[in-house]
Amino acid sequence: EFDKTYVRLGMRYESNITNFFNQDLTSNSFRIDGFYPNILVQHSFSDNFQVETSYKKTLIRPDYFLLNQLRRKNSDDSMLYTSGNINLRPQVEHEVDLSLYYKNQMLSVGMNYSPNYISTLIVKRGDYLVQEYNNFKMMTLYASLALNKVFNNKYIVKNYSTVNYLPIMEFEGFEKGKTNFA
Repeated sequence: EFDKTYVRLGMRYESNITNFFNQDLTSNSFRIDGFYPNILVQHSFSDNFQVETSYKKTLIRPDYFLLNQLRRKNSDDSMLYTSGNINLRPQVEHEVDLSLYYKNQMLSVGMNYSPNYISTLIVKRGDYLVQEYNNFKMMTLYASLALNKVFNNKYIVKNYSTVNYLPIMEFEGFEKGKTNFA
């Protein structure tokens, strides 16, 4: 901590080796090695006005049920099945954020980027729709605004709004095109 500025630095190193068998009993493996830094810098210009900026790189491993490749029916009368993906890779994510605080108000802008974001796709497989877990490339730009009003030193009205824009959203094996709601 330096006068009105606070700095926090962190660094983690991880090494992961994963071996598994595919449905056709062929062996597959992957290795993830890397440093995962984070940094936070806060500066207080006055009691009412502060600025904060941060960067962090994180590694998120998929839950075991996401790796289960067996197809499961969601309900007896459903046409939708769920299937995991044994080839699912851990998600690496980069986040950059800049936040301004004035009294009880906050404005935050930032970016999240993941070259292997974990999510689901609903695709038609034969006569059925299947919700499949997969990795895809994604970037999100966001802006958040929090406006709070205090009445009679007792009551607080809070309003929090976020706008997201996804300039990058790419699924491996799927061409860009129009989508529809399932």
